[in-house]
Amino acid sequence: MSFFKNLTWQTLIKSFLLLTSLVVIGGFLLIAALIMTPGTFFKPLIHLLSEKSNLNLTVENVRGNLLRGL
Repeated sequence: MSFFKNLTWQTLIKSFLLLTSLVVIGGFLLIAALIMTPGTFFKPLIHLLSEKSNLNLTVENVRGNLLRGL
């Protein structure tokens, strides 16, 4: 019970900000993993985009451009 006695608005805000930053960093890591992994998520998305816009997109071209941009 001593934990709840010491709980203040400052600790609540700090814990919320820490949790939010961890979720954001995890999201960025997930997106990076999806970009780097050929096939599962990224390939159908590129295929769909190239069909709709009549562009000649390949996974290698898009991944190379993204990595060059980083």
